[in-house]
Amino acid sequence: MKNHPSKERIWNRTTTIILALVVPLLAVTLMPKWAGTQVLPNAKLTCPASSSSISFNSWFSGGTPALNAAVTPADSVNFSNSPNEDFYRWSYRMFLWLTSPTPATYGGTGRVFSSPEFYNVSPPDPVTFMRTLSRNQSNPFIHLSGVQAAEALRAKPPEPMSLGLRVANLGPHGFPFIKVKEEFIEVIPPKVSKDGRLMILNEQNKEIEVSRVQRSPAGEVQFLDTKAKPILRPQLQLHNRTKNVLGIQALKEVAVPEFKFAFKIDPSLIRGLTLKGPIFVLPSGAVIDPEVGQSDGNVQMTQSGSLIYYGIAVNDVFAYYLTGQRPGTIPGNQFPVNATDIAAVQTFATAHGHTFLNPNALAIEIKTSWVEAATLPNNGKDYITMMAKVPKYSISTNQEHWVQNGTKTIRVALLGMHVVGSTKGHPEMIWATFEHVDDTPNVSYAFVDQGGAPQTQGADPVGSGSNWLFCGATAPTPPFVPNASAGSNNKIDSNFSGTPVKGTSVMRLAPWGAPNNFQPNPLVSVAESNTQIISLNKDVRAQMNPTDVRVQYLFLGATWTEGGAGASTNFHGANGPSIVVGTSHLAGSTMETYTQSAVWVNGTFPGPGCLSCHRNNTVNVSHIYNSTKPLF
Repeated sequence: MKNHPSKERIWNRTTTIILALVVPLLAVTLMPKWAGTQVLPNAKLTCPASSSSISFNSWFSGGTPALNAAVTPADSVNFSNSPNEDFYRWSYRMFLWLTSPTPATYGGTGRVFSSPEFYNVSPPDPVTFMRTLSRNQSNPFIHLSGVQAAEALRAKPPEPMSLGLRVANLGPHGFPFIKVKEEFIEVIPPKVSKDGRLMILNEQNKEIEVSRVQRSPAGEVQFLDTKAKPILRPQLQLHNRTKNVLGIQALKEVAVPEFKFAFKIDPSLIRGLTLKGPIFVLPSGAVIDPEVGQSDGNVQMTQSGSLIYYGIAVNDVFAYYLTGQRPGTIPGNQFPVNATDIAAVQTFATAHGHTFLNPNALAIEIKTSWVEAATLPNNGKDYITMMAKVPKYSISTNQEHWVQNGTKTIRVALLGMHVVGSTKGHPEMIWATFEHVDDTPNVSYAFVDQGGAPQTQGADPVGSGSNWLFCGATAPTPPFVPNASAGSNNKIDSNFSGTPVKGTSVMRLAPWGAPNNFQPNPLVSVAESNTQIISLNKDVRAQMNPTDVRVQYLFLGATWTEGGAGASTNFHGANGPSIVVGTSHLAGSTMETYTQSAVWVNGTFPGPGCLSCHRNNTVNVSHIYNSTKPLF
């Protein structure tokens, strides 16, 4: 006798079939469309991930780009030094290594950059101006496995990283800089008394405490002493600690042709408060007025209202080289670039109980930008995330003034990363940039299609259907102006009186590090340069697991000098040592937001690009080096 299915079984089977057909359609229909995601054009494959000697699969410790597979660092000691493709491959491999989930050998949790192989660099101390290094914590439960380790970490999670607000653009000597018209001016703190009051020299070279600062009818700055009398022929002096940071004896000794210096006079330095905000005074006493938004503490915020947080970190090679080089134990004044250099650093580290996991990675410095994950679609599911301690603010009614009120621990999502490292032949370091696909729309750019024909990719769509983090409903017009700045008094204030602190709308003006109107390096045209970067992105993404969160980040380019010397000028027709090449106009939307340029202008330098300010091939190429304390 044949068994007939019950009505319940028929219903269940029918329901299953309907759901199997309908649910995928619903998923497609209901899934939030992230219109901000950049779509790469169908460019010619001119820079594949694999080279003639190193396959892409060999980047991975397991030999295959499986989901969340660990990547090993590039061998910087034996770097091929063959432009441009090998520089770009080095950059991408280093990023994938830094963002790899940490293997047990790293003794940490999370990603490689947050493992004990790396040290976080603090903001400058407000009194000494010096930064400190703090090693990422190791996982005390690394010896456990499975459920035990997970439960132990939940019960006692590692201390989160501390992140600050936007990292100011820094000049050649590690101090913030501002741009006034076409001039770059590095902002130096003035000398202060023991209780933090401004001290200057009068016409008899006698130190006088300033009680008031005001402007004359002609607009000149006037300094008044404690008896409210004008100080004649005032001379500003270097801050008590500035000489130590700069390693100099007098201001004139640090003059760089492209940079001037100005003293920042903050209201907090004056007893009789007459200033509404900081003023910038040249050593001659002349007051300069930066353009709106060009102050040294710009704050960036997403369109959804989340502040952007920043961090700086270095690897153990960088930290131990700095520590051993200061007293002269490790000779030289350039970051390690060969086997002999790194052997000296290893010997010093071993003598102090530290073993390098990746000595051939050489010296690495990274800068990162972050946003609160809870403000993102899917709670930041498509981002690299971690827990972090960030500033917390009390906000005025009109949201124009924010005052820091302690800190809070939140989950943050990675927006962008600068990867900087020394290699064979390049003590000036390779400077690379990566950003999340949803950060900022691109302006139009040239590229070469599959058939080898030059094409133009139109600007990314901006409007009601887009969800870019840093772009509003209409395309903004450069130069972009920040809405708010952070002061040294733990406050955020709107740059425009009476307006709330809100997100700034920006676009990426040189999407792949090349200006639209000028060849970025001697080997390729603008279109060919862009195509190298685009094709490497596409090839890496095509080979990696599509659900690996690292494919959500784009490589924007890398830059270096032709001969490994200190940078002298961007490439503009002449080639030779110290010429900046690669994607020489490289800029990120979350870190160089307000100093981007879409064009090469009049041959001036500094200009856009990392090496416009990092103009050295000694340790001074790192703006944090001289202002960072040794480990011990």
